[in-house]
Amino acid sequence: MSSSSEWLWLVDPGVTPHPDARERLLEAADDPSRPVLLASKVITPSGSLDPGSLPIPETLDPDLDADACSRGLLAIRVARPGAVLVRRDVAPSPPSGRRGFLAWSAGVLRRGPGLLVPSSVAVRHMPVHGELREMGLLVAGRSLSLREKPWFLFHLLERLAKRGSPGKNSSAA
Repeated sequence: MSSSSEWLWLVDPGVTPHPDARERLLEAADDPSRPVLLASKVITPSGSLDPGSLPIPETLDPDLDADACSRGLLAIRVARPGAVLVRRDVAPSPPSGRRGFLAWSAGVLRRGPGLLVPSSVAVRHMPVHGELREMGLLVAGRSLSLREKPWFLFHLLERLAKRGSPGKNSSAA
């Protein structure tokens, strides 16, 4: 069984984990996929999923996806700030604050799989801003493979298009 000393727990200042959130992440740490990063499900105070905190799923490894899904988990390629456990032996120093978190998590997840653990829940009380800038840094940086960059660029362009559409909320920038 993994010990908590093997893991670094990163909690965004705008998030309050449920009392058992860390315990649920540690339970998933012994997953056969040997994850290097585990993320909590982040919800709003009303109980709905917080869209600014959703991780970006793994799309290029269908075996990992199916295996994680069979255990009620989601394989992820990029984590967003929230409540995250990361293995100390693979994680470089995390960024202070949110700036650079996407690229940092993508770099960590090049070293091994990441999982969203839906039974681990945290509540976001302060909205996330700067998502588009962070996605741009992720696409321009070295944390993604050349094979991944087109998909992430499409994801960024899709968000930019939504931001510019009439009637859409542009507060995600």
